[in-house]
Amino acid sequence: MRRIRPFFRRGDTQPPYIYALGKRGAETVAHEMGVSLKITDWHPKNAEDNPSYLRHFLATNDFHIALVAACARTPMTLTDWMSDKELKSTGMKETVTLTSPSGAKHKASVVPDACFSLSNGEGKNATFFVEVDLGTVTIAPTVWERRGWTRKINAYRAYLSSEPYRKRYGDRNVQVLTVTTSEARRVHLQEATEKTGAGKNFWFTTFEQATEPDALLTAPIWFRAGQKDRYSLLGIAHP
Repeated sequence: MRRIRPFFRRGDTQPPYIYALGKRGAETVAHEMGVSLKITDWHPKNAEDNPSYLRHFLATNDFHIALVAACARTPMTLTDWMSDKELKSTGMKETVTLTSPSGAKHKASVVPDACFSLSNGEGKNATFFVEVDLGTVTIAPTVWERRGWTRKINAYRAYLSSEPYRKRYGDRNVQVLTVTTSEARRVHLQEATEKTGAGKNFWFTTFEQATEPDALLTAPIWFRAGQKDRYSLLGIAHP
């Protein structure tokens, strides 16, 4: 193993160390898997010199771990979890065309931070896209062409009604889950999403609630765009 000291600003409390596989550990894992180390995703430094990327990567992993633990507490089975890197490497990065208020056309990429499916074991499956928001994305940039939250949502809306989406997912109604840093940020993201005209397949909650395995699937911790009730991820509404 190797120990990584996370970046932190002077005056802040030092966060816990992060532990990752060293070369010998990676070779052992590759050997147990029966594959060559060269074809694994291991590198001597996996973006740890990029604090923003590392923080986002770890937050996505925290959600994944909570999801695995939550499924173990229910009859649901987690299938097909793929990170954004895996989605890109398997050709699942999509591009849509957006029209600005001035009528100009712009290309926008659609790559969730993760994608997964849940199965109830009786032939019913649900697919989800995941957006991990750490509060660093501008919600509504003053310049339309700049990347921001509303542009991301407009790209999702265009993709969810596109032919490439239907070819890949058929008639499945994919839900877009956003997990963010605080309740205030959740409200701002949800309101901005609703202003784009997006509907109830956009869901929102906070990390504090989403990383509790006992709550993630079955507790009413989710808010949906355009809806007043709170929901569990399994679709049960709570006034």
